[in-house]
Amino acid sequence: MFFVVASLINLFMAVYIVISLLGPLHVNNLVKLLMAIVVLLLSQKIWLTAAVSYFNHSFNPSDYWFTTATGFIQILLFCFFIVALTADIISVPLAFLHVSLAWKVPIVTVIATVIAAYGFYEAVKVPAVKAVTVESELLPENFQPATIAVLSDLHIVTNSAHEKKWLEKTVEKTNALNADMIFVTGDIIDASVGYLKDQVKPLFDLKAKGGVYYVFGNHETYRGAKAWQEYFDANGAQVINDKWVGADLGDNPVLVAGIYENPNLLDNMKSGRPVILLAHYPDTARKIPEDLVVLQVSGHTHGGQIKPLAPLVARMNGGFVNGLYNIGKTKLYVHPGTGLWRGFPFRFLTPSEITLITLKCKE
Repeated sequence: MFFVVASLINLFMAVYIVISLLGPLHVNNLVKLLMAIVVLLLSQKIWLTAAVSYFNHSFNPSDYWFTTATGFIQILLFCFFIVALTADIISVPLAFLHVSLAWKVPIVTVIATVIAAYGFYEAVKVPAVKAVTVESELLPENFQPATIAVLSDLHIVTNSAHEKKWLEKTVEKTNALNADMIFVTGDIIDASVGYLKDQVKPLFDLKAKGGVYYVFGNHETYRGAKAWQEYFDANGAQVINDKWVGADLGDNPVLVAGIYENPNLLDNMKSGRPVILLAHYPDTARKIPEDLVVLQVSGHTHGGQIKPLAPLVARMNGGFVNGLYNIGKTKLYVHPGTGLWRGFPFRFLTPSEITLITLKCKE
């Protein structure tokens, strides 16, 4: 159903681009027709990919360069549609003022291409480190400040050397922070274990004195969560789906919990240790016992991905989209993502990040 809806939306955008941008061009009608056919066909890359895969069994739709190219085509389609629509809205009052509209097609082309290139770069670059300080009144007075590095939404999907190098650099940059703990909060992968088992191995090089903890998200569910759990377990990675473990965060004893499918995990829980929660979905914060969890770290929203759409993404996620929130005395940090889903590799004013959280008592 998702692919049907996506292809219809793409078709609508393509038709609008053809009418708005190709229609006014002063070129031969046959050339216009051929350009329109190309735009319409590219908009249906989902079905074209499926057709090629069906007839050519050696074709790999998860090839790095293919996913990169089709992802860039997708964001070009989106950017051209949005910029063309904006230009057409602006054109209405300009037409009444008898202002020439001959500029529209070249200006739209330049602006849309620049925005697409910028957004694509923001989506695929090795993220910068963002430092965040969290002060909690739920921590005991003798709690010593400690650090947690957080990765989220890596969305590893190809088995190419390029993407593996990106992951290696991300891991190296994370380890250089010397955090007391490291969390990885879901949507780690976007393919099966058989396809990606070698590609994710750099993750097992993450090191922290207090441990490295993983929780799964919706994309693990799509790609075989049980098999991925077994693979991570076999490589000594601590996947804490729907369980908790005791650990030391710096000099402080804590409980680290992970919610994957069971939002009731912490019901009736009583602990003398501060509780820190990993949960892929940020709205989990509204389903857990009040004032039990010191800090919840989540992902899923990609920070809204496109800044003007952040309010809409927040409405779909319990009011949460990016950054630090207070839910009673619980602190929630919604991570904007370290990577991004390759189906739409585009960020606009919502940069990816490796987060370094300093957790301390409220003064």
